Amino acid sequence: MEFNAKLQRLITGQNMTQEELAEKLYVSRTTISKWKSGRGYLEIEKIF
Repeated sequence: MEFNAKLQRLITGQNMTQEELAEKLYVSRTTISKWKSGRGYLEIEKIF
């Protein structure tokens, strides 16, 4: 399963919005949208 599909499952399963996830990860909602669509990728340095 690709990262974007896993991310979509997480968001849906946790009943959260892209905005809520973005706030938790300290990224923009646009970044979350790109990850979900497969147009962007997660940079591990941003998580830590």
